[in-house]
Amino acid sequence: MPIPIVIGRFQFSSKAAATRYGGEVLNRGMLGSQLMGEDAEFADAVLKSRPDKLQELGDRGVVRYVRKMHQDNPTRCIFAELDDGSFLDISFWKLINHYPAG
Repeated sequence: MPIPIVIGRFQFSSKAAATRYGGEVLNRGMLGSQLMGEDAEFADAVLKSRPDKLQELGDRGVVRYVRKMHQDNPTRCIFAELDDGSFLDISFWKLINHYPAG
Protein backbone atom coordinates (compact mmCIF):
# COMPACT_ATOMS: atom_id res chain seq x y z
CA MET A 1 0.00 0.00 0.00
CA PRO A 2 1.42 3.43 -0.95
CA ILE A 3 2.62 5.67 1.85
CA PRO A 4 1.40 9.28 1.66
CA ILE A 5 4.17 11.89 1.57
CA VAL A 6 3.83 15.44 2.90
CA ILE A 7 6.39 18.12 2.06
CA GLY A 8 5.23 21.40 3.56
CA ARG A 9 1.74 22.05 2.21
CA PHE A 10 2.31 19.62 -0.69
CA GLN A 11 0.62 16.26 -0.17
CA PHE A 12 1.19 13.24 -2.38
CA SER A 13 -0.63 9.91 -2.34
CA SER A 14 2.59 7.94 -2.92
CA LYS A 15 6.33 8.13 -3.47
CA ALA A 16 5.66 7.76 -7.20
CA ALA A 17 3.33 10.77 -7.18
CA ALA A 18 5.89 12.88 -5.28
CA THR A 19 8.62 11.80 -7.69
CA ARG A 20 6.48 12.76 -10.70
CA TYR A 21 5.75 16.18 -9.24
CA GLY A 22 9.41 16.82 -8.44
CA GLY A 23 10.33 15.89 -12.01
CA GLU A 24 7.70 18.28 -13.35
CA VAL A 25 9.12 21.12 -11.25
CA LEU A 26 12.64 20.38 -12.49
CA ASN A 27 11.58 20.19 -16.13
CA ARG A 28 9.11 23.08 -16.15
CA GLY A 29 11.87 25.57 -17.01
CA MET A 30 15.23 25.73 -18.71
CA LEU A 31 18.48 25.09 -16.88
CA GLY A 32 19.50 28.25 -15.08
CA SER A 33 15.92 29.46 -14.75
CA GLN A 34 14.54 30.70 -11.47
CA LEU A 35 11.73 28.77 -9.83
CA MET A 36 8.68 30.99 -9.41
CA GLY A 37 5.37 30.80 -7.57
CA GLU A 38 4.33 27.33 -6.49
CA ASP A 39 7.58 25.80 -7.77
CA ALA A 40 9.61 28.11 -5.50
CA GLU A 41 7.27 27.32 -2.61
CA PHE A 42 7.84 23.62 -3.22
CA ALA A 43 11.63 24.12 -3.27
CA ASP A 44 11.42 26.02 0.01
CA ALA A 45 9.35 23.21 1.54
CA VAL A 46 11.94 20.66 0.39
CA LEU A 47 14.74 22.68 1.97
CA LYS A 48 12.82 23.00 5.24
CA SER A 49 12.27 19.21 5.23
CA ARG A 50 16.03 18.55 5.09
CA PRO A 51 17.60 19.18 8.54
CA ASP A 52 21.04 18.43 7.10
CA LYS A 53 20.61 21.15 4.47
CA LEU A 54 19.23 23.62 7.02
CA GLN A 55 22.35 23.03 9.10
CA GLU A 56 24.52 23.53 6.02
CA LEU A 57 22.59 26.75 5.25
CA GLY A 58 23.42 28.13 8.69
CA ASP A 59 22.72 31.83 9.04
CA ARG A 60 22.87 32.50 5.29
CA GLY A 61 19.68 33.46 3.50
CA VAL A 62 18.12 32.10 0.32
CA VAL A 63 17.97 34.66 -2.48
CA ARG A 64 16.17 32.40 -4.99
CA TYR A 65 15.84 28.82 -6.21
CA VAL A 66 17.22 27.82 -9.63
CA ARG A 67 17.33 24.76 -11.86
CA LYS A 68 20.91 23.65 -12.46
CA MET A 69 22.73 20.57 -13.67
CA HIS A 70 24.38 18.73 -10.79
CA GLN A 71 28.16 19.01 -10.92
CA ASP A 72 28.76 15.30 -10.15
CA ASN A 73 25.80 13.63 -11.88
CA PRO A 74 24.12 14.33 -15.21
CA THR A 75 20.82 15.24 -13.54
CA ARG A 76 18.82 18.42 -13.11
CA CYS A 77 18.64 19.66 -9.53
CA ILE A 78 17.11 22.46 -7.52
CA PHE A 79 19.71 24.75 -6.01
CA ALA A 80 19.21 27.54 -3.51
CA GLU A 81 21.23 30.60 -4.43
CA LEU A 82 22.42 32.06 -1.14
CA ASP A 83 23.04 35.64 -0.08
CA ASP A 84 26.82 35.04 -0.03
CA GLY A 85 26.75 34.11 -3.76
CA SER A 86 27.13 30.35 -3.23
CA PHE A 87 24.69 27.63 -4.26
CA LEU A 88 23.25 24.85 -2.10
CA ASP A 89 21.93 21.66 -3.74
CA ILE A 90 18.76 20.93 -1.78
CA SER A 91 18.28 17.49 -3.40
CA PHE A 92 14.61 16.67 -3.71
CA TRP A 93 15.63 13.13 -4.72
CA LYS A 94 17.50 12.44 -1.47
CA LEU A 95 14.46 13.57 0.50
CA ILE A 96 12.13 11.28 -1.48
CA ASN A 97 14.50 8.31 -1.40
CA HIS A 98 14.17 8.11 2.38
CA TYR A 99 10.61 6.88 1.89
CA PRO A 100 9.98 3.21 1.12
CA ALA A 101 8.82 2.25 -2.37
CA GLY A 102 5.11 2.10 -2.86
